[in-house]
Amino acid sequence: MMPNFEDLIHFEVSIGHYGNKMDLNYKPLVSSTQYSPVIHDGNIYHYVPWYNIKPVVAVTSNWEDVSFRMNCLNLLHFTRDRLKANLDTLKSTRNPKDPALLCQWEKLLRELVEDCKRPLPCMTDQPKATNLDRKRWQLRSLLLQELAQKAKQAMPRDMVATAEDWLYRLNAVLPEVGAAHTGLELGAGRAGPDVLPPWQPQMGLPDVMIWLVAKEQRVAYAQVPAHSVLFSRAGALHSGRLCGKIQTLLLQYPEGEGQKDVLPAHLRVCMWLGNVTDSKDLQLLCQGDMAVYAETYENQAKYKDQWGQQGLYRCPNFSDVMGNKTLPMTEFQPPLGWHWQDSWTVEPQRRLLLDTDINKSQVLEEVYENQGRDIRGAWGPAAIPNTDVNGQPTEARENVKCPQGWHFKKDWVVELNHAVDSKGWEYGVGIPPSGLPQVWSPVEKTYHSCRRRRWARVRFRNRGELSREQETVSFLQLGPAEGEEDGWEYDAFGSKFHLHPQPRSRFRRRCWRRRLVPDKDKGVAPVFLLEGSLAMDLKHRAGKEEESKPWPWGLDRQFRDPQRQDARPPNMPFIYCTFNKPHYYQLFCYIYQARNLVSNQILTFQGPFIRVVFLNHSQCTQTLRSSAGPTWAQTLIFQHLLLYENPQDTKESPPLVVLELWQRDSWGKESLWGRSMWPPVVWLDLQDRILPPMRWHPLMKELGKEEGEILASCELILQTEKLGEKQLPILSVPWKNGAYTLPKSIQPTIKRMAIEILAWGLRNMKKASSPQLLVEFGEESLRTEPIRDFQTNPNFPESESVLVLIVLMPTEEAYALPLVVKVVDNWAFGQQTVTGQANIDFLQPYFCDPWAQDYVHPKLPRLSGKKHQDFLGYLSRKFWFKSSKAEDEYEHEVDWWSKLFWATDEHKSLKYKYKDYHTLKVYDCELEAVPAFQGLQDFCQTFKLYQEQPKLDSPVVGEFKNPNPLLFMVWGPRRNALHSTSCTPRGWCLSTWRPAHCTVTASQASTSKEPQTEKYKSPKAPNHHSLCSHHNGSSHSPNFSSSTTFQTESPL
Repeated sequence: MMPNFEDLIHFEVSIGHYGNKMDLNYKPLVSSTQYSPVIHDGNIYHYVPWYNIKPVVAVTSNWEDVSFRMNCLNLLHFTRDRLKANLDTLKSTRNPKDPALLCQWEKLLRELVEDCKRPLPCMTDQPKATNLDRKRWQLRSLLLQELAQKAKQAMPRDMVATAEDWLYRLNAVLPEVGAAHTGLELGAGRAGPDVLPPWQPQMGLPDVMIWLVAKEQRVAYAQVPAHSVLFSRAGALHSGRLCGKIQTLLLQYPEGEGQKDVLPAHLRVCMWLGNVTDSKDLQLLCQGDMAVYAETYENQAKYKDQWGQQGLYRCPNFSDVMGNKTLPMTEFQPPLGWHWQDSWTVEPQRRLLLDTDINKSQVLEEVYENQGRDIRGAWGPAAIPNTDVNGQPTEARENVKCPQGWHFKKDWVVELNHAVDSKGWEYGVGIPPSGLPQVWSPVEKTYHSCRRRRWARVRFRNRGELSREQETVSFLQLGPAEGEEDGWEYDAFGSKFHLHPQPRSRFRRRCWRRRLVPDKDKGVAPVFLLEGSLAMDLKHRAGKEEESKPWPWGLDRQFRDPQRQDARPPNMPFIYCTFNKPHYYQLFCYIYQARNLVSNQILTFQGPFIRVVFLNHSQCTQTLRSSAGPTWAQTLIFQHLLLYENPQDTKESPPLVVLELWQRDSWGKESLWGRSMWPPVVWLDLQDRILPPMRWHPLMKELGKEEGEILASCELILQTEKLGEKQLPILSVPWKNGAYTLPKSIQPTIKRMAIEILAWGLRNMKKASSPQLLVEFGEESLRTEPIRDFQTNPNFPESESVLVLIVLMPTEEAYALPLVVKVVDNWAFGQQTVTGQANIDFLQPYFCDPWAQDYVHPKLPRLSGKKHQDFLGYLSRKFWFKSSKAEDEYEHEVDWWSKLFWATDEHKSLKYKYKDYHTLKVYDCELEAVPAFQGLQDFCQTFKLYQEQPKLDSPVVGEFKNPNPLLFMVWGPRRNALHSTSCTPRGWCLSTWRPAHCTVTASQASTSKEPQTEKYKSPKAPNHHSLCSHHNGSSHSPNFSSSTTFQTESPL
């Protein structure tokens, strides 16, 4: 999964300064892989064709022994990782009534108790341990004991919050490891542990750096914490979780560099870090046939139709693959502890000769025909008659042959679909020194001195019995064919090489290799004995004896001269690991739909489609029309997936599946929205297979920003010899409309339903001019008419108040799409912008069946009172009319504080034991925070509007008012039209839409019996009332003086 690199690339591994080829103050090591080209995968990405020959690097370094700290740290990381994995599984269970939720909670508690009871390595008897090490050991041990005790006593209440608190406390005692920004993938949708505060102390070992190098420049990197790959003799739990295991690394560009939303590479690696004495039985080196080779390239140029050393210019006769360093075979010497197994042999590097278009189904070929004016003004062939688009010489179109495995359907034709004349010519003025025009024109002028036209044809791939990957592997494993005994590769230096000479070939080279083998077993892995000391010895050794000795690895004698020292690093051998037994797999990717795609555009998506990337293969789903929740319901099948690793290792740590959400506009331009990564479920035996359920996976954008979710699942099935004899694919998947659909057992149950929305109004929107409501559910959408005078009446028009959407909705709550509510503001000249939006994720609380026998229409909520049924009547009797004497004495007899003390069990008096004061309930917070009061809202539910995906610090741009907002109606099979029965509650006056104001002023004193003054304006049809009152500070409730204002309006 790489972008296109025109030049050869390689990877470099370093820890600290060790392994850095550019730092000549340290020993040269086998820290870099061989150069390789990138091959197109048939879609948009590229990959490095290593296949069965894997590169190996070995870096030796010297560091302080801090294994006692690392053992403790790895044990804590194991506990934390298991807790986080169980917590993620717990969060993925969205239905609180799912029986699997309790089983997962019990599993989390059981494993946490087991991990916390495991003792940490003691620091008190460590001679190198500091006082800080001992104090931190005590703190961590106490924390593990406390967590184990809490896990034993934990009840199944607030499970996610409780587990998150435990995880936070574990993270607090772990130092910052930096894996969150290393690109290290540890599981489904996760990219390492949480980021911790930067004040934590640094680790004792530096992180391992893996660099992607192109054009001798470091392009991208992956940073791996040293403790995660460190080996320990104490056991697997004390070793790093990635030690000796195959994992996937995500490389990233340095800050401020690289393309946006483009991953530099996915790297599948197996790493081991430890003491050299522990490397004797290293299983990493026993998985394949290990071989060490010294390489040099013999170069020749064509001069006067003869091949030789003349015409090479600055290129040496024997050099590296890039032609930069001089590497004569006579000056290669084996390192200490190694010897030559055989003599130098010629071996073409077919990996460098691969056709970069081998995975493309069709390739466009083009040749530009060039002409120039002579002294008479007539057009004739130019000095270079055939070039490419950049003016570089190419073969004449008559000499371009069709490669093996390809065919042409049409011959060369002149391209007329751009700015050219009727014959395809475009004209320009040649500018020295190149003589090529900078600007081309379709109209011929007398001062034009050059013209050219484009010839094109399309080359198509033949369909053979073998897959493209199998053909590539067969090409790499071929021996020398007829005419290739000499092993020469032909072409201009720095461009693509071929095994056969081309008509315009002016340069050729061939690779000489010689194998190295270790002398005898020294108790360590032989690859760690390949280190050299060329640059170090140059500073400390002098004399004629040292000058007369041959220097290993082709180091030129000019390098020994301090005044003429070459800054380029010395050459080292290459280590290869060859795997002879491939394993074929098939990947089934089930993709259903995406949701929560918050966008500031009116059309959420234009042409959405999914691109799935796995290893060096990629496929795309069908492209849909614009939708807020695109539904593909499609299965993508990858066949003949080639993996050389052990199937059991693949099951434990499978490669990541990458799902990318793209959108294609009306002009055909594609843009990436977000990507999600997780490992597939691996089945080595088809009889044990269970169809994996689909889950919601987060779609991440740059900087880890979540941009929605996608419902999908993947499974990787090993293709055995018995299964390989059958017709592919292995599983029977339905086929419909040119694509594989989802199996019936995994598809959600769909029902036709109606969504009724009573749009009431908008509130607290400061920048709105003429807003309207846009409601989206999947591919269906409706909108209201704009509010013309928003500042005076912020409510929607009466005729557009009720919106009804007929949709197909899953019956399972976990698969349901959210309802997207957008506020679209209309400006002058037809301009529309989205000023706010809200996602309603959970729709089950609003479900109703109006045709059910026990269905009861929802009614308008009323305020309840013990003696007063009407709210305004209660207020009038309370403030305007004189109360009875008994009631007045009742109010004066008991003060407010006595009531409070009685309710809180303080200073109780037997005099009032028959009163109902004990029924009062006292809250320790504001009433808006009590869930039972629902924020003291009115009968209209309020939805907050955001400009982006709502987060903790997201600003609220407005509010959308909707009474009992969503009422679902089951769309029965016997009803073909919308039934007259509506879910609108009885008693809701939808005809009164104009605000009606009511103002009441009351004044009363405790010692005055004078009539009260009042000012009251009654509304036409009051539906709801809001109270705003202010009381002066008095300890007794009947003694007050207040001014109360009431405002009633039907649309809230």
